[in-house]
Amino acid sequence: ACRSLKNRDKLSLSDPQIIVKMLDANKKKYPVHKTEIVQDNLNPDFTKTFNTDFIFEIKQPLYFEIRDIDSKDGKFDPLGTAETTIGDIMGSRH
Repeated sequence: ACRSLKNRDKLSLSDPQIIVKMLDANKKKYPVHKTEIVQDNLNPDFTKTFNTDFIFEIKQPLYFEIRDIDSKDGKFDPLGTAETTIGDIMGSRH
């Protein structure tokens, strides 16, 4: 879920989507998952889930890019970013 996103559209509300990225062996970010696009919503609750391996002994960073999808041709406006690790998520109480 995202809350209080900025509106980047002129005639309607933003259409947010989250791209989830990890690091490859060369420390370069690459996309591993993406959510659905939620139309006209600045407080979206995403429903798509994904699975990934959790390796206890290795720090596994996750990067989230929130985008306002403008069209089907891939154009978007950035809305924000967040980062954490799989270990932080696994260790959280919520």
